[in-house]
Parts: sequence; structure tokens; C-alpha cells
Amino acid sequence: MASVNSADPTPPTALANSNPEYEANVADIEDALKNRRLTLVFGTGISINAIKDSTAGVSDDEKSRKADTLRWNALILSGLQFIENNPDYKASLTRSEIQELDCYKSCLSTEGVALGTMLRAAIFLRAKLKELGRLQAWFKLEFSGLYDKFIGDNPNPMLESIKELNRNHARIMTTNYDDLISRRCDKHAIIPDEEQKLKDFFSANSESRRRILHIHGIWNDPKSIVLDGVNYYKITTHPYLQHALQTCMGGTEVLVFVGTGGGLDDPNFSGLLRWANEVVGEERRPQYILLPDGQNNKHKSLHAIHYGDHSRLPEFLKGIVRRVTG
Repeated sequence: MASVNSADPTPPTALANSNPEYEANVADIEDALKNRRLTLVFGTGISINAIKDSTAGVSDDEKSRKADTLRWNALILSGLQFIENNPDYKASLTRSEIQELDCYKSCLSTEGVALGTMLRAAIFLRAKLKELGRLQAWFKLEFSGLYDKFIGDNPNPMLESIKELNRNHARIMTTNYDDLISRRCDKHAIIPDEEQKLKDFFSANSESRRRILHIHGIWNDPKSIVLDGVNYYKITTHPYLQHALQTCMGGTEVLVFVGTGGGLDDPNFSGLLRWANEVVGEERRPQYILLPDGQNNKHKSLHAIHYGDHSRLPEFLKGIVRRVTG
């Protein structure tokens, strides 16, 4: 499936010389929103951009540092440092475990680290934090004050654009552990283990579809967190979630990935989409990925829609809502 490019996030009806395929793809998304058939899956890029573009009274350097720790490999690296920097925690490690920790730290500090290495590091991190009884403490350290410090009541175009979509009955899922989206939308976050809420979320007419589904868990419920391959297996074998995603991705619903990167190389996202392709196959209707200009679409089972540079994503999303609502 070909990638379609446009540097202008303006709605297609306002474009004089835009690509017809681009216009058709965006119109498909708009029609889905109008008819309550639109599901958006938001990745880490959304939280990163929301923090970097925050208008809160925090220095740009601090925003940038915190945003960068939200990337999956950087988050795992931060967890390893959490163990290393506490003498009591590090003292509990055997010599071989210290060597393993140092190896993972070195690998995660470099670019292009292999997915298998990241997953092994995540397995090691989760196991050691559980042994220490500090898994919840680490998640709290990373995420508890994130919204209040970096977002708060201040304007935030990225999160506001998602809030507008939510108000207009777009179904929203995320693999992010943070609660930035759910708090700005003022909607309850739900997790796959909440089966009745999950069923309501996937119901066509329920108001509960406007809640925010954290497919891979949320920071204040450590048991829900999908951090490694073992946890991921539990999600992909979850009876109702498996059925719901199959129905969602194989039916008339329009699925749009946002903030996930050109290759969906976040291990959580890549696994989810690979599983969906295996279950649903090539017969499903077109689905989309939104990308900034210059970023290639590495996942050819998705139609790519380029919206301009990163700063124009909020306006692109708001433009879709404006055209649908008039």
C-alpha cells in the first residue's frame, strides 16, 4: 500500500492541488468520525510532543529531558539506573546480575539497539524490581507528577486536539503508561483486566467508548503494565480483548495510528499490529498511520498520511473535527 504525502495539514477540501489519494484517505477518516467508527491508537510520540510543547512554567531543557525518558528504551534504562543508584538495591544483586545490568545499560545507551536486547532488559528490570518490592515505587517516580508539573491547566494543543476527537465520539486507545490523555480528556482510564468496562468500551453505542483504553496498562496500576514479552503474551491471549480487537480491525471501524513512528518499532505497538495482521489478515479495510514529513512508512500494511512537521499534528487533527462538526 503506497504512502501518500502532503505537507499541508489543511483539510483536503481547502487544498487546490492536493493528491487525490491523500484527499480520499483523509475523507475516509472524517467519515468514520462522523459515523462513530473511528478508533485512534496513540503512541509515545504524543506524550513526548505534549511535554516538549508544554506552556507550563518548566524550562525547555527539563521538558526535553523528561520527554526523552518516555521513549521505551530510555524508560527501561531509567529503571536500571533506579536500581543502580540506590546502594541497598544494588547490594541485593549478585555479581552476575550486576554484570548483566551493566551490559543492558551500555546497550540501551546506544542507538539502534536490537529489539531482543530491549525485551531481555525489560524482563530483567521487572524481575528485579518485583523482587525488591519497588516496582510500584519506580512507576510512581517516573509518572506520578507528570501531568501536574508539565501540563496542568495550561494550554496544550496536542492534548486539546485529542480531547476534541474524544468529545466527538472517537474511540481512543493508547499504549502509553502515563495518564496525560485521560486527564486532559477528563475521562476514566480503563485497562484490559476490567472486562465489563472493556466490553462497554467496544460497544458501538455506549457512552463508555469515550473512556481511554490503556492497552498496555497505566502507571498507577503496576499489575496492568505490559513491560516485557511475558506481559505482552497475556494481553494477546486475553479472550475478550482479542475478540474485540479482531472485530475492530476486521470490520467497518477505521483505525489510525498516531505518534507511533514510521516503523511502529515500539515493541508494544509492533507486536500488537503483527498480531492483528495474523488474526485478521489482508481482508480488512484500509487502516492508517499519521506521519510527519520526512518520516518513511515502514509498515506497508498501513496507508501513510503525512501532515507536515511535528508541530502541525494538533492542527491536522483539529481540522478533521472542524470539517465533521462544521
